[in-house]
Amino acid sequence: MLDATLLVMTSEVPAAELSEQELGEFGRCLTVLQGASAEEALRLLFPRDSTELMSPAEAQAWEAGDGWPDEDGPSVVRQASYAGEWAGWTFVIEPFGFSGVNCDLTSRTPAPSPYISVHWLEGDSSFVYARQGQEVQSFEPVLRGGELARTPPGEVVVLAEEEGLDWQGRPLSSAQALLDRLSGVQWPDVAVLRERARVAIGYSYS
Repeated sequence: MLDATLLVMTSEVPAAELSEQELGEFGRCLTVLQGASAEEALRLLFPRDSTELMSPAEAQAWEAGDGWPDEDGPSVVRQASYAGEWAGWTFVIEPFGFSGVNCDLTSRTPAPSPYISVHWLEGDSSFVYARQGQEVQSFEPVLRGGELARTPPGEVVVLAEEEGLDWQGRPLSSAQALLDRLSGVQWPDVAVLRERARVAIGYSYS
């Protein structure tokens, strides 16, 4: 397991220290990677049906254009995702999305590596860890505790960095802590990262 003393410390409260209620209050997907810029990461996660890249301020103004047409027409929701750099890593924040955990890493050569993404929304959750474009670990954090409890040792892949994590009692903070251990960075909450983002992309759905 990665020595905690090697973690890059920040002045912000680490997200892994927040309560389950604080972490689960809003949907989110945080993806961190190396080997791709913020712009490249957004294009990788949103290869189609998205806007051109824009500044975070432009994205906020674009999102504010949400519209609810006549009852005979479809409603349209605009959602932006944000990217930037933190402690030597590129990050992408999706406030209510999950493209990070479904990304086709083979679409880019070379694939960004390492690549870690954690997502949760209304009881649904996912964790993905990949290297050199190949998935190393993937599971649902809210189900991880039960999976480990009922599966005989050796029949499920368990990373050394999972040692001591409370998947039964604190699945969301455990997923965040695992992301921290694998990246060697104590990541702050996504609200802090969004303030540090420098580029964004938008997509609409009805």
